[in-house]
Parts: sequence; structure tokens; C-alpha cells
Amino acid sequence: MPDEASRSVGSSRGSAGFTVVVVVFLVLVLPALYVLSIGPAEYLLMRGYIDGEVLRPIYWPLAWLYQSFEPIRPIFDWYLEWWH
Repeated sequence: MPDEASRSVGSSRGSAGFTVVVVVFLVLVLPALYVLSIGPAEYLLMRGYIDGEVLRPIYWPLAWLYQSFEPIRPIFDWYLEWWH
């Protein structure tokens, strides 16, 4: 029968795995979802469901990136055109 010490070590390993999953989600998945969400936002904007004033404060970092880094523009243009 396992004693208390071995049970606490096993549960801390499981907790560490969960922490890694959460960190990966926060660092990789959420930023990717943010960048990709500009497509559906563009779709809603072009059809009049959302006002541009609502989107401006949400997407200003992507607008800045688009204006500042010319090599990214074709990718953004292609992606946004795909949503039209």
C-alpha cells in the first residue's frame, strides 16, 4: 500500500504536466487564435455586423505589425482576402 510521501510525489508530477499544458496554451495557442481572429472580424466588419470603431482598439497591435513589417503584408492580405 503506497504511503503518503509516494502519493504526494505522484500528484505533483501530474500537476507539473497540467502546468506545462496551460503554459503552452497561453504562450502558443492564445496568440495564434488572436491573430487568426482578425479574419472573422473582417468578415463581420465587411457585412456591417460590427463597427470598425469597436475593432480598432482590439486589433491595433496587428495593424501596427502590418504597417511596420512589410514582409508580413502579403500574408495578412491573403488571409483577409480569404475571408471576403
